Amino acid sequence: MFHFIPVTIDHLPLLREWFQASHVMKWWPTPTSEEDFFEHLLKRIRSTDTRAYVAQIDNTPIGYVQMYHIDREGDKTGKWLPILPEHTIGTDQFIGDSAYIGKGYGTHMLKAFIDFILVHDKFIPDNALFF
Repeated sequence: MFHFIPVTIDHLPLLREWFQASHVMKWWPTPTSEEDFFEHLLKRIRSTDTRAYVAQIDNTPIGYVQMYHIDREGDKTGKWLPILPEHTIGTDQFIGDSAYIGKGYGTHMLKAFIDFILVHDKFIPDNALFF
């Protein structure tokens, strides 16, 4: 069963290790120096428009998930998307621990994350709007 822990400063060393892995760097280019990476990720952790989580199975961290509001007016997210319902969110995710790659964990992680945010997260103003 997946659990999603909000990313904190304590997660930065693990996240740096994951972001430097070749299977992650291919899709998620980030600064390579430790100082620049920490500064880059601290902005994300402290952001009010993005929520970042470490995905765990049985208290073992295996991946990263973030969600954010789609903003069709902004350059950051969504400008290229078609018109979407208000409060549409986007997600980005990856399996960080290579021992869990290619075994279906990514699909299960995303499904569990959707369930998690619909029940536990107030990022979406009214979850009932979607059902």
